[in-house]
Amino acid sequence: MLVTTSLAASLLATAAMADNNTVYLNQTADSQSATISQSGNGNAVGANGQAFGQGGGSGNTLTVNQTNTGNSIGVATSGYQSGNNNLANAYQDGVGSRIEIKQSGSNNGQHGTTTGWDWTNSSDYARLAQDSSANGSVIELTQNGNGNAFDVGQGGASNGVSVTQTGTLGQTFVRQNVGQAGFHNSSVVVNQDTSNSINYVNVNAQIGNNLLINIAQSGGLQGAGVDQYGTGSSFVSNQSGLGNLIGYTGPNLLLGTDHVVTQYGDGNQIFNYQSGNYNVANGGQNGNSLFLSNTQGGSGNSLQFNQTYSNNRAYNAQYGTNGSVSVTQTGGDGNMFNSVQHGNALGASVTAYQNGTINQIMTTQYDGANTALLSQTGYNNSITGTQNNSAFGLANVANVTQSNSNNVANYNQNGSGNLATITQH
Repeated sequence: MLVTTSLAASLLATAAMADNNTVYLNQTADSQSATISQSGNGNAVGANGQAFGQGGGSGNTLTVNQTNTGNSIGVATSGYQSGNNNLANAYQDGVGSRIEIKQSGSNNGQHGTTTGWDWTNSSDYARLAQDSSANGSVIELTQNGNGNAFDVGQGGASNGVSVTQTGTLGQTFVRQNVGQAGFHNSSVVVNQDTSNSINYVNVNAQIGNNLLINIAQSGGLQGAGVDQYGTGSSFVSNQSGLGNLIGYTGPNLLLGTDHVVTQYGDGNQIFNYQSGNYNVANGGQNGNSLFLSNTQGGSGNSLQFNQTYSNNRAYNAQYGTNGSVSVTQTGGDGNMFNSVQHGNALGASVTAYQNGTINQIMTTQYDGANTALLSQTGYNNSITGTQNNSAFGLANVANVTQSNSNNVANYNQNGSGNLATITQH
């Protein structure tokens, strides 16, 4: 079926579970509307190198509904919308479904009732959805321009979401396997790239095992929030620029209020990389055998993180002045925290607290005016710390506290005028 119109299109292929049907759609100019419904297997909207599209106008709306298996929207040549203030909504159920959509222009995906930033996992924007029967399905979304937004939802197992946004004020909200605990091996990959600033991504309620979230953001004032539920899952974040936020707790007049990055379950991992100044990472993990790796380069960066239960590991590496880190590990045994604040780490601070048994804290700070506040409650714990140099005559300060029996504290300070207070009781 080939449709070319500058008005409105309502296309229905729902007669009786019709299979292997194809719709090609081309609309130009403003205020176009297209609704496409297909039921059956192997149906397509755009195929064989011929895209469906709405181009060159503003205020256009596209709605696609497909049911059953192996259906596709925009495969081979992605479906597109060009212009401003356009909306695209798509729904699929069934195994092996696929959605590929590209938008260029500004303020696409924004509903007229939406005002400002809504730093929660939102349902106020254009939506791409694949339901709980959509195993082995894929959503690919590309947006180029300013003020673009999308909601993406998937249920089922072994699914993938890929989102690329370029420009400023982009927002992406992803929900995977909502209410479908036990589905596994799904992934979310989001790339936001701007030479200016302010984009946001939130991946909420990613439920299952062996899941992956990979977020890359470049520019300034980028934000990301994540919730994962299950075991053996990973979250990887890479941000570059000024004033970026992972799990920001706000409030902030410009960026609003978000919540911390959170993982629930055993064997989960978080890898965070931030380069630039005044970046923030906040988060928590609940479970056993958890892993955190935080790397920040630049001045004024901070990490605030907590882990609960046993055999967890947290690693922090900060490069630059005035870095700060605060880590708590509670409710279990055999936990370890290792922090290094590297050269030119003038004015750095580290705060760590553990309770339980056989826990370890190891910290190293370079240059002067650094502060370490380290404490443990429980038995057979150890604290090892080093403060190297007292640059520019600025002394370092260390305060170590251990409660209960069979604990060990080993602290080294180099340079002049340093202060160490160690209390065991």
